[in-house]
Amino acid sequence: MRVARATGFGGPEVLVTADVPEPVAGPGQVVVEVAAADTIFLDTQLRSGWGGEYFTLEPPYVPGGGVAGTVRAVGAGADAAAWLGRRVAASIGFTGGYAERAVTGVESLAAVPDGLALTDAAALVHDGVTATALLDLTEPKPGETVLVVGASGGMGTLLVQLAKAAGARVVGTARGGRKTALVRELGADAVIDAGAPDWVARAREALGPAGAESCWTAWAARWARRRSRWWRTVAGSPRTGRRPAVSPRSTRPRRGGGGCGCWASGTSGCRCGSTWRSWSGCSPRRRAGGCGR
Repeated sequence: MRVARATGFGGPEVLVTADVPEPVAGPGQVVVEVAAADTIFLDTQLRSGWGGEYFTLEPPYVPGGGVAGTVRAVGAGADAAAWLGRRVAASIGFTGGYAERAVTGVESLAAVPDGLALTDAAALVHDGVTATALLDLTEPKPGETVLVVGASGGMGTLLVQLAKAAGARVVGTARGGRKTALVRELGADAVIDAGAPDWVARAREALGPAGAESCWTAWAARWARRRSRWWRTVAGSPRTGRRPAVSPRSTRPRRGGGGCGCWASGTSGCRCGSTWRSWSGCSPRRRAGGCGR
């Protein structure tokens, strides 16, 4: 079968197609005929050589951590009646997705409804899970105000729609006319161009005197996904209403890298450093995807 293989660390030019042996499903695994691979920013970071202290990747390797397609073979112990021939989406780790076929465990499979295109399903493999985890944790209510920072990105576009569906008032930030138009089209009540020199003042004006009940950023979303997985382990479901006894100081994302020290908790403020601040008094950083003191 054909794969797109990273022959070294670098830009897109290091991706080269190659022929490799057909994958074989092991016990509890399936082979998915890939129709679309989820491509996220992390893929490009890993391909560039970033994150060596966290990810043990050595070229050559096949990038891609999420796929959507059709199950064509099942291994021992996998339920052939349930999965063979079924359209699925799956998170498969950090490698193996840029291929005609991929192997994954049945525990990672999610059935794709007939009305959903496989390309759309692939795009939801990572951002969809993280966005819904953040929604579960913050539980926006009708009439509450939510600030979505970086609302035009893969995560942000989902968060805008989910917040609106929950009945919240949504203020989104994006950079440039094309991106702000997209956020407005998705239903945001107010859209702030983060490229404008006075965007902080405009955001505060759009939020109003009370500020926002929660702020959703890329870092908050990543933290929410980690916490949601842990929550499912100890409470069974994020819908149980139980809160795990976890210190915010130990779980909130670190500042830097395009993010901030704020963690969305459905409150009227954010944690900036070691103190709580209301959104009406917490100035966003002058950088995309972050807030600050």
